[in-house]
Amino acid sequence: MAEKQAEHRQFLEKEDYRIGEFAIRKEFQQRKWGQIFAFFIVLFVVTCGVIIALYSESTAAHIMGPLLSSTGLASIIYIFTHQDKQKQEDEN
Repeated sequence: MAEKQAEHRQFLEKEDYRIGEFAIRKEFQQRKWGQIFAFFIVLFVVTCGVIIALYSESTAAHIMGPLLSSTGLASIIYIFTHQDKQKQEDEN
């Protein structure tokens, strides 16, 4: 009886380990894809800002182009720094 309980407990521990390992891999994969998509979004926004600034005739567009570019960059920088701070708070 005790052997069956020990085997069952060991089986459950192995399953727990496999599930945890799977969750860690999935989280890493999601973060990687998030960073890739964020890079392309920022690249698109900055490119749009540069195009607006270079090819427009009005003064307002010359102001809005760099403003759009810097806003795109600032939002991604804020997200990544905020995630790091939140992760550090969770660890403490």
